[in-house]
Amino acid sequence: MSSLHNCSQCETTFTTYRELSRHMASCEKRIRRPTKSNRTTEVLDERYVNRLIQQKKDYEDQLTQLRNEYHTNLQVQRRDYETKLNEYKYQSGLAEAEARFLREQLSRTDKHQTQLLRLSDSRPRKQKKSTSQSLDLSEDRINDAVTAYTWEQYEQGPDGVAEWVVNQLLTVDGEVIYTCTNKTTKRFVFLNDEGNREVDEQAKKLIHAIKEPLVGRMGVFFLENEDKERDSKPEAKRKQKLYQSNTDFGTPFLKALVSRLRS
Repeated sequence: MSSLHNCSQCETTFTTYRELSRHMASCEKRIRRPTKSNRTTEVLDERYVNRLIQQKKDYEDQLTQLRNEYHTNLQVQRRDYETKLNEYKYQSGLAEAEARFLREQLSRTDKHQTQLLRLSDSRPRKQKKSTSQSLDLSEDRINDAVTAYTWEQYEQGPDGVAEWVVNQLLTVDGEVIYTCTNKTTKRFVFLNDEGNREVDEQAKKLIHAIKEPLVGRMGVFFLENEDKERDSKPEAKRKQKLYQSNTDFGTPFLKALVSRLRS
């Protein structure tokens, strides 16, 4: 029985070695040289791959461009929103300031109307036990009198304060209603709202009533006249000392008060 012979290139089986030899000559050439169809397929595959690569690059470029445009648009929108927000805050601040100003104006108007109503009140007062005037140390009375305290009186120190308090509060219709009974101990007397005689040692009741509103007006004078950049050290020290002496209401003020009441 003869053996079979196989082609090592294409695995074809032959019964004789001669047939295999003839086949091998043509089979090796066919395997070694690619056909025209195979070459065309390879070229087409390469072009397709190149086109896909180019498309991918184009898509990536478009994506990058879109991403940049989107980021730029977001930045522009953010700046616009921040500008509008700042403008809104500014307008809100103006509205709040205007509302605060209107509230203050309304409060002043209400206070003024209240004062007018009090002044126009025609209700009869209590009968006094004597013909002398009583001393009015009410808040409204003192606030009205404080507006008459002048810069010239401020410059005079405690004597100017005494002049103001005697003229504006302690004298009614030319009559002094606050008298000094002992200049050594600084003892004063006056008639209260009920017409009763009341003693004021060291003028403590009088000072307690006038000190806060009057010191407020003194502070306005001090601040309006203060000039830290132009004032020399002696001048600044003089202004500070004058303010302190005016707001002290101590012995210098009491002596000036006694002197004016007894003059």
